[in-house]
Amino acid sequence: MNQQKRVVIPTVVQILAIGDANAEFVFPQLEKMPGFGREVVVPEMLTRAAGSAANFALCAASLGVKTGFAGRLAVDQFGEVVLKAFREVDVDTQCLRLAEDSSTGVTIAMIREDGERAFVTFKGTNAQLQLDDLEVCLKQDPPPRWVHLAGYHLLDALQGRPLVELLKLAKSRGATTSFDTGWDPADWSDDTVEEVKEILQFVDVFFPNGDEVKALTGERSPRKGAQLLIEAGAPALVVKLGKKGCLLATKRDQHHIPAFDVEVQDTTAAGDAFDAGFAVSMISGATMGRAAVFANAVAALRVSRQPGQTLFPNLQETTAFLMRKRPLET
Repeated sequence: MNQQKRVVIPTVVQILAIGDANAEFVFPQLEKMPGFGREVVVPEMLTRAAGSAANFALCAASLGVKTGFAGRLAVDQFGEVVLKAFREVDVDTQCLRLAEDSSTGVTIAMIREDGERAFVTFKGTNAQLQLDDLEVCLKQDPPPRWVHLAGYHLLDALQGRPLVELLKLAKSRGATTSFDTGWDPADWSDDTVEEVKEILQFVDVFFPNGDEVKALTGERSPRKGAQLLIEAGAPALVVKLGKKGCLLATKRDQHHIPAFDVEVQDTTAAGDAFDAGFAVSMISGATMGRAAVFANAVAALRVSRQPGQTLFPNLQETTAFLMRKRPLET
């Protein structure tokens, strides 16, 4: 009897998230930060996958778009926390590299009763992610339609020129590129600011928050800061403003998109959820304005959840939310 070879059809990844992934230990309902030599007790502790790029991938996949993750984990118990989360929402991990001689990154997240948070992070394998790890992911056929880079300040081996080359390759393959630096733990040296501004010339959509715009430009006004970053070479910015929504800025004009009124429980990963919602909406054919509204809704659902609940909403939840809620008046 003739045996036919099994034909394996590669998964078509629509969105590829590149960057950091951590195991995260979450301490919710923190009344105050302990001083050195002191102790504070919390009622519960959670363990979950985290990292800006990993959160983006988890949220985009939860919203129903086939999403891949490219980064580095170690073969250890913390790496398994991230892999388990990826499996639960079917994040493609063909471009994930596993190291046996290192440690997966770890974050300690402390959440106040009002939902605000603080982090302590060990970079681990994130700092080892290199251009050579990623080029093959972008040379696959068909290439991803959207490539998002996040967790920049944890990616020591990818910062600066290697990231420029990566973005050039992604754009040459026809992908839309987006970038979210996150806050710089070293507080934005002049060299880092110039480095980021150079990278922005190769990014289609930049996702800073208001504090990051101020750090990059010195401007307190998000509108004035966004204009300076457009002049520095960024084609489009979506500035995340928390309860005030977001500011959509392009070379042509700027528009404020109001937020939704929700009770805030946990702001962890809200910005990553926003980025994912925007990308998912854009590749589904939405205008940038509609994508910003959808992203605000995804972020609103994210922050309204208790720390122990499922982190990110699915498409059905987001659609239902948009049907029953209206943005706040400006």
